[in-house]
Amino acid sequence: MSKSERLLAACGVSSLLLGGLGYLFFRPSHSVWFVPDWLVLGQARGLPELFYNLPALIHVFVFSLLSLAFIGLSKVKIWGVSSLWFLVNLGFELGQTLNDEALMNFPDVLRRYFLYGTFDPNDIVFAVVGAGLAISLSLFLRGKYD
Repeated sequence: MSKSERLLAACGVSSLLLGGLGYLFFRPSHSVWFVPDWLVLGQARGLPELFYNLPALIHVFVFSLLSLAFIGLSKVKIWGVSSLWFLVNLGFELGQTLNDEALMNFPDVLRRYFLYGTFDPNDIVFAVVGAGLAISLSLFLRGKYD
């Protein structure tokens, strides 16, 4: 693993941990379906509305960095992996627009996520920013250390 790949992995893990703490301390328990109520430590109070879109940015950013840390940093991989994670996030966002009938054949965990989630176009914008940040950081580190 090269120095730039190690730095990407460290940045990805650190961002993932910070994002997880954000869920625990700032998100209301009913909005964090994968975390038990007893584990959520705080409630959002007085936070700017766009704060709720940060998970879309963090998901794309973190998973792009972690993937690239393990598969390498060619320009094609950087653009491809970051675009792929954006598309995954876009799919989850668009899935929240589906009705009950359209979701009948989805696995239960996805169906619940889509049914109880709320489509927000700002999440798509934040996912684009997350991909852009991952691409920028990866290209920077690739040029600096490789």
